[in-house]
Amino acid sequence: MSEYLLIFTGRDRMKKSEETKQKILDTTIEMISKKGYAPTTTKEIAEMAGVSEGTIFKYYGSKKDLLREIVDKTIREFKEYSVNEAIPEVFARVEDKSPRKLLYLLMAERAQFFSDHSASMQVIIQETMIDESIRETFKGEVWSEMTRVSDKIFDRAKELGQFKKEFDNETLRRVIFGSFFFYVIFEGMLDVNNRDDENPTEVIELTLDLILSGILTDDSIS
Repeated sequence: MSEYLLIFTGRDRMKKSEETKQKILDTTIEMISKKGYAPTTTKEIAEMAGVSEGTIFKYYGSKKDLLREIVDKTIREFKEYSVNEAIPEVFARVEDKSPRKLLYLLMAERAQFFSDHSASMQVIIQETMIDESIRETFKGEVWSEMTRVSDKIFDRAKELGQFKKEFDNETLRRVIFGSFFFYVIFEGMLDVNNRDDENPTEVIELTLDLILSGILTDDSIS
């Protein structure tokens, strides 16, 4: 066999190998997001992915390694998109640097990522409840970045006199992002309200209005 043919044969094998690995990963994400990690078996994953159980162990070693790869891959994509691309680009491009606008952009970007990676994020959120290593990874890689970016916005708002200085940043995060994560996780991923026609950007706008302006009418304040 010529060297030229060997090169292309090797490339085809590598491509097929990567496609097989991705198929296994996608199938695992789908099954765990629906059934949970513990009830999902590698035999079921293999059958649904159309591969042998031995192929799964060849590429990933164990079901635990598969879970770890899902977590690591999703967080890598989150950081590449949010930290390196979307957030810096948006913050640099937008003319309105008001804290409210920046908070809206931050929340809208996170909502979009969670929507695009719904099954993977569902797996991560499920497993953070019971797996300390995944919980620590999420805190260290995802939540720490949310903290860093939101601190800049909150500090700017206080400097401009738009936010009360007696509220520390942790309290502000708890109130603002608590509402946001309820919407993204419970209403988005779990679909508790079954509202398919809802516009996420409008929900985020209304949520911020509610938090920043309050729910009481001027006439009700005594």
